[in-house]
Amino acid sequence: MITWGSSHIGQVREINEDSFIIRFQGERGFLAVADGMGGHQAGEVASSMAIELLSSHLEEGLYTSPAASRDWLSFLREGFEKCNTMIYQESLRVPEYYGMGTTITAALVVERKMYFAHVGDSRLYLYRQGKLDLLSRDHSLVQGLVEEGLVSPEEAMTHPRRHILTRAVGTEEQVLVDTSSLSLQDGDLCLLCTDGLSNSVSASEIEEILARPVSLAVQGQTLLDLANARGGEDNVTLILARVAPQSQQDLKE
Repeated sequence: MITWGSSHIGQVREINEDSFIIRFQGERGFLAVADGMGGHQAGEVASSMAIELLSSHLEEGLYTSPAASRDWLSFLREGFEKCNTMIYQESLRVPEYYGMGTTITAALVVERKMYFAHVGDSRLYLYRQGKLDLLSRDHSLVQGLVEEGLVSPEEAMTHPRRHILTRAVGTEEQVLVDTSSLSLQDGDLCLLCTDGLSNSVSASEIEEILARPVSLAVQGQTLLDLANARGGEDNVTLILARVAPQSQQDLKE
């Protein structure tokens, strides 16, 4: 995997409540983004806790187990559930953190297969052979309206209630995690992002930028700059990861 990631506070917020991680050793690794919520900097606490806890969980099993020895989707789900428990307990322990939570979208790569999970409205896209596909489903009030045909995807980007989540990590004692997997191909490009990007830049615009024959760093910075140019109302975080041919796995962008 050739990877690039960055997080920007945006043009309006005083605190960056997003967190992200990129960790690879050879053909195994993981990527994750988290977008926290809650007052008194609690969103920042929740997202950073989520990334730290999930990273610890994944590292513990990822580099010590043969590829066929684990149910990787269950392993990934267990990591999300650990995050949920710890964040929920911390929100009860510290009054200032009460009600805090976070989105998490994560992709676990083992050899040439990607296992992914998410809770909330941070997204995972796959760009393959010139076509962008959304692999995750937003757990949000507005996504429900889109599916009912009451608002269009374009209207959803600016809907006044677009930030209301129907599911998050840490806000309740239990959490339901969406999981899936797919086989990766040479040239596949994965994009993980928080809603600071997806609420500002359309899927067609993302697709056009990812089609440009430039480095991941240039593509990623172009996406960040575009979100900020449109007001930067939210924190913006994104990760790009491209599957390189086997002979190029050790190259860095």
